Amino acid sequence: MLHLPMEPISYPAQDPGRGKLLLAMSDEAIRRQVETDMDQVPNIVGVNNHMGSAFTADASKMRVALEPIKSRGLFFVDSMTIGRSVAFGVARAEGLRTAARNLFLDINPDYDAICRQVELLGRVARAQGSAIAIGHPFQNTYRALLARLPELIKLGIEIVPVSSLVR
Repeated sequence: MLHLPMEPISYPAQDPGRGKLLLAMSDEAIRRQVETDMDQVPNIVGVNNHMGSAFTADASKMRVALEPIKSRGLFFVDSMTIGRSVAFGVARAEGLRTAARNLFLDINPDYDAICRQVELLGRVARAQGSAIAIGHPFQNTYRALLARLPELIKLGIEIVPVSSLVR
């Protein structure tokens, strides 16, 4: 998956990094940047947003950004970095296979806090039939998953690729 950098509300103080999509970009520049970013990921199957609280709240910019993703037949997962994100709704309206994350595992990087989020993930998955969590490659996230995922599996929760949860 491509973790596509998008403009956060706090930009430029908080920069999402190389290959970012900005609200000030022209539609053509957005399309080109998405294509360039997707080309960097071998065997790409889907995209989700990195940051993007400002960008994903703008329906017209999201529509443009999703065009090259749709043209390649990829899915899009809205990371829901802001409550007023329209990315999931726009992706669905544009006919992309899509989903939205249910929770972040490591918004608080403390090991015990991440363990509680993994446990919450299990409760959400059982209540809703599935759940999508996003985590980062932090040592505490890895340790918490290693410790807590076996407990979820014992409860009958199956760990699957996000590609199987997009509709």
